[in-house]
Amino acid sequence: MNEPRKKDELIPLQQTSLALSAEYANFLGEILLTISNSNGDRQSVYSLLEANLDKLQEGIQTRRGVSLPKILRRLAVARLPEMESESAQSMQESIRILGDWIQQFPLGNKAEKLEIAITCYEASAKFFSRDTSPQQWAELQNALGRVYQKRSSHNRTKNIEQAIYYYQEALDVLSREKFPRDWATTYNNLGTAYFDRILGSRLQNIEEAIRCYEQALLVRTFEELPEDWATTQHHLGNAYRDRIYGERADNLEKAISYYQQALKVRSAETLAENWADTQNNLGNAYRERIRGDRAQNLEQAIICYLNSLQIFTREAFPDAWATTQHNLGKVYSETILENREESLEQAILCYKAALEVHTREVSPQEWAATENNLGTAYRHRILGDKANNLEEAIAAYNAALEVFTEDDFPQDWAITQNNLGTVYREKGLIAEATECFWSALEIHSPETNPVECLKAGRNLGDTFFSAGLWADAIEGYLVAIRSVEQSRFWASTDKRRQEVMQQGVDIYANLVQSCINQGKLNLAIEYAERSKTRNLVDLLATRDLYPKGDVPTEILNQLQELRREIVLEQKRIDVVESNQEISEDRTRLNQLRQQLDNLITQKIQPIDDTFSTFYRVKPIKFVDVQKLLPNDHTALIEWYILPETFVAFIVTPQAQEPILWQSSKEDLQALVSWAREYLTADLEELGRWGWKDEEQKLSQTNILQNQRNVQIANAKDLATLLAQLGEILHLEHLLSFILPSCNHLILIPHRFLHLFPLHALPFNNGTCLLDCFPEGVRYAPSSQLLQLTQNQQRTEFSHLFAIQNPTGDLRFSDVEVEILRQNFTYQDVLVRDAAQKTAINNQRLRTAHCVHFACHSTFNIQSPLRTPIVLAGAVSKKAVELERDIFVRQTIQLEKCLILAEVFGLDLSQCRLVNLSACETAWTDYTSFSDEYIGLSSGFIYAGSPSVVCSLWSVNDLATAFLMIQFYNLLRTSTSVAVALNQAQLWLRDVTMTELENWIEENQLPLRPTIKIVISRLFRQIPDDARLFKEPFWWAGFCAIGQ
Repeated sequence: MNEPRKKDELIPLQQTSLALSAEYANFLGEILLTISNSNGDRQSVYSLLEANLDKLQEGIQTRRGVSLPKILRRLAVARLPEMESESAQSMQESIRILGDWIQQFPLGNKAEKLEIAITCYEASAKFFSRDTSPQQWAELQNALGRVYQKRSSHNRTKNIEQAIYYYQEALDVLSREKFPRDWATTYNNLGTAYFDRILGSRLQNIEEAIRCYEQALLVRTFEELPEDWATTQHHLGNAYRDRIYGERADNLEKAISYYQQALKVRSAETLAENWADTQNNLGNAYRERIRGDRAQNLEQAIICYLNSLQIFTREAFPDAWATTQHNLGKVYSETILENREESLEQAILCYKAALEVHTREVSPQEWAATENNLGTAYRHRILGDKANNLEEAIAAYNAALEVFTEDDFPQDWAITQNNLGTVYREKGLIAEATECFWSALEIHSPETNPVECLKAGRNLGDTFFSAGLWADAIEGYLVAIRSVEQSRFWASTDKRRQEVMQQGVDIYANLVQSCINQGKLNLAIEYAERSKTRNLVDLLATRDLYPKGDVPTEILNQLQELRREIVLEQKRIDVVESNQEISEDRTRLNQLRQQLDNLITQKIQPIDDTFSTFYRVKPIKFVDVQKLLPNDHTALIEWYILPETFVAFIVTPQAQEPILWQSSKEDLQALVSWAREYLTADLEELGRWGWKDEEQKLSQTNILQNQRNVQIANAKDLATLLAQLGEILHLEHLLSFILPSCNHLILIPHRFLHLFPLHALPFNNGTCLLDCFPEGVRYAPSSQLLQLTQNQQRTEFSHLFAIQNPTGDLRFSDVEVEILRQNFTYQDVLVRDAAQKTAINNQRLRTAHCVHFACHSTFNIQSPLRTPIVLAGAVSKKAVELERDIFVRQTIQLEKCLILAEVFGLDLSQCRLVNLSACETAWTDYTSFSDEYIGLSSGFIYAGSPSVVCSLWSVNDLATAFLMIQFYNLLRTSTSVAVALNQAQLWLRDVTMTELENWIEENQLPLRPTIKIVISRLFRQIPDDARLFKEPFWWAGFCAIGQ
């Protein structure tokens, strides 16, 4: 500070030629004099301001036509140029300080204070030249940018653009080399301006903000500038919390991390206000957090807010106190408590407390935000009269819209419009509701803000759906689905993509029903398809996508290997996160993705500039579904389960659209009840041959006989269940839509229907579905997946890789593999103890045409990616002697098994068939509403095999051995895996004891002496014309998936 000056020397404003108000002129003079004499102590200035609050509240539109900003502006024009250099510099300094201090003054009109600050900085800026005083000039550009960014009066959009202009002007003269700290500060400020920006894409603005913050951190390091570093960490937390691009869950985890980094410097003892601010924002991130336990996240948010209130008291920091009350209101609105009524009442109290400080006059933006959330609290309120609560909600939303205009706050305006629409819908005001939803969609598009667009699109579709306006409902749902698919495209792991799809599964279902009701059956099946197996479809499409042009083979090999490693690492992360709430380290995944990006940009794009890391799979159209039928004698049935009914789309070569059959509500209820009974039935007690208890010293014969009696009883129960299922699905009626000349059928189930042997569903005449289609019945997870596997037509079938009885207890598996291997010229078979995980590698697998696993498996419903193929050494000898369920579920060592997540890393690029001759290998995650088809079969399809044979339950060792031997015998003369399997199944069903005995002799099964004795006794005890395996349990457990 310079020497103190006298009031009459500092500002003789009354004597100027300008007609100024003496009262305001004197007041301004007192302020500047006090600043000049203050030695940096702002309290004396604040005392003067507090005594003259009327001059800070009347505003620019005062009736007297005078205000401090006006007087300051005239002073800068009329007085500063006439003053001597030293006096002018002193006055300029006092004016600049007033600009700083007035913003921190807690009382008075906020808008008026910002106008004063702007005028102060503009006046001071005239004193400096960008050429002669670049640093001082840039500091004032920075100051102007900060104030314009805060300014909500006049045109907010223009204010923020003006702020960006000032920051960029400052960066024109500030270099990182000459003025590193100022350069970094300006980039930090520019980031905050882009974060607040209204013009342009919200998505792109946030990305630009993040880029600016990252620039600032090049200088603002923890070691050199810890407080500045913490400030930018805090801002990065804000940016990632609101980030639109990328996976929402990941962004929130990053936001929490940045806030926690900031708190390493911002402590309650040394930087109390900053600490409280970060605590507040950290609470917001926990409130919105996706990962972890929802209740615990909300509880952590409350803790953060209460921490903040230790500093932000109403007396000391009224504005921040009100903001925190607002945030507490939001968390109470969302809190999962037993007493929901009480939580909502608490939320309303918090919002009303915030409004006592955040008035429309003082803090219009904050006031509007609180009114909006208060409206939502009233909309959900349980206490009080429902109609009155809805009226309160409408009033609050309309109040918010007085400030949240489309021009000044387009994002908030759109959110409030969507909220208002939901209340109108509850009141039955359809036209008003849909007008609000359309208004929201004018701002929120799937590409720029998919999360908010999804809300509005879903609301629009649901409103029209409830009103029976199907064409309009379709329009709304189509927008919502584009939003779901955009969010899914940005998700970084399959697990998160599945979660995104599950959150939108109701939209697909309602769209399909709307299309059906509107008679748009082609569109209905297309969107039914669009909701199925999306992760696997994307993986397969990307796996088979290669660049055009003369790209060297080694580059293509690197591309293939990196893709495989990325998928494998994604699956590893999904496995880990399925067993813990915290986020797994993604360092290696990010490194692999960076390597892939580098390979594409540096090695591939110079040859094929259209090739990209990211690829959107084009959804399948009905005409393409129809093209999947290889001839005029093939039909396809695709099921889709809706909320109240289920439908079957029947695709034939002749029809221009699918034939539709839709169930009744009672049919769906019956199907769900049937599925519950089937899935909880004690079918796991079936098929235990080979699992004997040596300690009981029972003879082989007694064991076989006892188990056979149990199995036959349960097998008959299965036959009864399948007969019931056929009736519920109206199978015979469905087949009436298919021409009698059709001899080949493709089945595409949905959700839990994947688990059932639909090919074995019986008819009243004693036949079953297989009997009707001599050219085979095969399955596919979805039409689009079938389309992708059709591109993998492989005819070579001479090289076998097989796993044979690795646990040593499946005696007939030894027989099975010893016989079937004779069909192959090249045989790579790992027998018993040799079949260890370390022996299975891509060097062996990539040359195999057929991969056969004769071993144990069981589906892991809690964590499907941990579903094991049990290999040698995975269980102890004692465990092998126990019942299978105890062995598989309790004593298995997964690290010695090949689990589903690891299957995705296998290279089966030459493989025609994978045969999973083990238990429950066709099972998928039937709890997934998004029908993602997560099971061993999906892993082997991705690994490269177009066909997979797998089992639907715990299959019997002996029956399986006979079935598989006959299957490979038939496959020698058949080009179709499905036909060979179906014929083998019908053979096993119909074979008599005499025929079976002859067949054993013809195939020269290598039976050990003890087993020969057991089988001989069995044949003597059962009549010659008896069909031992006639029940579906014995022969129907396997299905052919894919080609």
